[in-house]
Amino acid sequence: GTDQQKDAENLEETPKAPPVKPEDVPIDTTQTITLNNEEMVAIVQVRLDEWMQERGYIKPEEIQNPMVTVDDGELVMAFKLDAGKLSAVISGKFDVNILDNGMAEITLRRFLVGRLPVPAETIGEYLREKSGGDYRAEQVGEWLAKLQRIEIKPVIELEHRRRARIIDYQILKGGLELTVRVQDHKTYKQMNEALSGVPVD
Repeated sequence: GTDQQKDAENLEETPKAPPVKPEDVPIDTTQTITLNNEEMVAIVQVRLDEWMQERGYIKPEEIQNPMVTVDDGELVMAFKLDAGKLSAVISGKFDVNILDNGMAEITLRRFLVGRLPVPAETIGEYLREKSGGDYRAEQVGEWLAKLQRIEIKPVIELEHRRRARIIDYQILKGGLELTVRVQDHKTYKQMNEALSGVPVD
């Protein structure tokens, strides 16, 4: 084994440059991506649990088919809730603000239970009452109350350890236009440290 190791070391010292791994190719570009409502729904269904868990929130099982769409020029989150006597589609309009530190601040303004507007602050109480005191509806209400204002890191992992950070967005008719900054893992890490002033993994 030792001779082979020596041979391998000698090979590495030959002037021929080893091929650069795809993940080590420096990249720092800004691109625009347009997502229609169906694509937004697909991304949210794949990533929502992950984003929530990063923030210490576990999505209650009673929440079915969560989705995010653009409706009438606004971002809307919607899902189906079945708990006790209550079976309804709950939707909430929200704003997204990209902060200077690179995080995205999501603020939920109000909910619709069916067609009825319910303020975010009282959603838990309302759901408990409508479900006939079902504790699961109350848990969902508590979860929604927590979501009134959260911060997430708007970053999507790509192949070859690259990251796409959402730096801006525009609401279109029936979709979103995202401006993303695609970086290799080293450049991304440096930018993150610069944004937060704290070293990150």
